[in-house]
Amino acid sequence: MKPKLLLIAPALLALLMFSPASKAPAAVAVPDRELLVAEAELIVIGELQQREDADGGHRGVIVVRETLAGKVAAGDELAVAWARKPANLAPGLEHVADYVFSPQLEGAWIFILGPRVDDESPFHLDHGRQVGRDELEEVKALVAKGTDQDFIGKTEAEAARLAEDRGLVIRVMARDGEALFGTTDYRTDRVNLTIKDGVVVGTSRG
Repeated sequence: MKPKLLLIAPALLALLMFSPASKAPAAVAVPDRELLVAEAELIVIGELQQREDADGGHRGVIVVRETLAGKVAAGDELAVAWARKPANLAPGLEHVADYVFSPQLEGAWIFILGPRVDDESPFHLDHGRQVGRDELEEVKALVAKGTDQDFIGKTEAEAARLAEDRGLVIRVMARDGEALFGTTDYRTDRVNLTIKDGVVVGTSRG
């Protein structure tokens, strides 16, 4: 009898491990552009300009023309942190911090910004592209689907319903200042939530 029990036990274990009820939802890859829009804190059309500080240094600002997502007004100036350092400078360009600024650069760009680490830090210049009609319409269409900022201010139950409506998965990674454990796999369709006093105060993908 004992040998038979030893053979049956692994079979039962395998059935339990691989049964449909125990499987996690399959990951769904989110296209890069859609992911950029979903994670953004702000999406604006604006002009990148440089300012000279009192000490002679330079800083960058985005002068907002139109807000596609977020809560800033036309005419607002957004302080930005530079994102990349050029290998070589072309004629007519100057090196400002870790970015290239062209005095000849004209017209508006789409800027997909954030989210910031805190309210006092500048926006990180994650992505900026010159506006083309087709590209602008694509970004507007993605914004119309909603961004992860829509989770902010919702209860955990409300966030779960919103995620289900959008075909996303959520998990709470911090609650009232306490970090929680999570798996290390990266999923572009998963929204990590930070909860404080029962309300979502922060999000990230992964």
